[in-house]
Amino acid sequence: KLVDEIKRDLNYQRYVFEKSNIPIKSVHLLYLNKNWIRKGETNIKELFQKDDVTNLLEYQSSNIEEEINKMISIIKKNSKPTKNINKGNCRECPHKQNCHLEEGLTDEIFEIPNITAKQISNLTNNKISNIKDVSKYLKISSAKESYIQVASTKKPIINIQSIRDELKDFKEGEPVYALDYETLQPPIPKWDGFRTYQQIPMQYHVSKLDQNQTIHRYYLHNENSNPLPKLLKNLESQIGDKGLILVYHKRFEQKRNDEMGLMYPEYASFLESLNKRMYDLEEIFKNSKGYYIHPDFKGRSTLKLVLPVFNKEQTYSDINISGGMIARYKWHEMISGNISDTEKKKIYKDLLEYCKLDTEGLLIIFKSLIQLI
Repeated sequence: KLVDEIKRDLNYQRYVFEKSNIPIKSVHLLYLNKNWIRKGETNIKELFQKDDVTNLLEYQSSNIEEEINKMISIIKKNSKPTKNINKGNCRECPHKQNCHLEEGLTDEIFEIPNITAKQISNLTNNKISNIKDVSKYLKISSAKESYIQVASTKKPIINIQSIRDELKDFKEGEPVYALDYETLQPPIPKWDGFRTYQQIPMQYHVSKLDQNQTIHRYYLHNENSNPLPKLLKNLESQIGDKGLILVYHKRFEQKRNDEMGLMYPEYASFLESLNKRMYDLEEIFKNSKGYYIHPDFKGRSTLKLVLPVFNKEQTYSDINISGGMIARYKWHEMISGNISDTEKKKIYKDLLEYCKLDTEGLLIIFKSLIQLI
């Protein structure tokens, strides 16, 4: 089964070859075997899989020619093309505010939780520009209703009792930890025991809140070698066996712990205990729960949007590394790039600052919630 995007790409490639008088009898798709695990030297036949997808392609040269001609006509136009306003096009577009102003729309409509492209089209076709009028044209779930209320009034919804219930496992007097991993995800792993595209932790940061004092512990692997043995050894020595462990989107950290426990059985019980003590702080801010919804969250619950509501000085805009993809790239540059020692030290410092911002932010949010309840 092929997704439409891959079908289109393959059809375009075949079209180009055949227009160049190179007949194509069959089309094959070559891809990495997601179940391949490195054991010594790379076996290319096991690493890659090849499928004949000729029969899966709906090849019609006339349709492709029609698309190509349409693209060329748009490129040649002197006037603006017709806007295709929908969630997929608009949500991450850097120019959406200008476009929305021209159309008399508001950004809030595009941030409604779980809104579909069809629903967006329904709203824009009916000239709905005010968030308060959305319910006339949409079936409103509780999550949508909560968001619409917050976006309309510019006032947050805070359900104190629900937040109190969520944090019931917090025991006063025990330490609270915040944990965050940064990972690599190489298509072809360098070290034995890893599969293709496996998320491999190469850094962690632990922020510990104890008696209202915050202590920071971290590990950042700075060698061109398997980071897990040293990372696990340090993590076990730096995080205690009691106290709540805060994470954000805990399935990620728990999955990494499960994988590391299978690879290093001597740490399996330790990693399992971490998973049992974890609390996912994102649960409080999900629209589907409705416990804490703020207009500045813009219908989402990502840490980058939630954290500034609790501390405006804690943002990701003033740091050199502001995302996981950049962190991976910079780590590779640090351990294997042709750069100076001064540049390596700067990357090392930037990586520590980025990972620390997440765990420090979790404790800031947690302390604010505890004061609230």
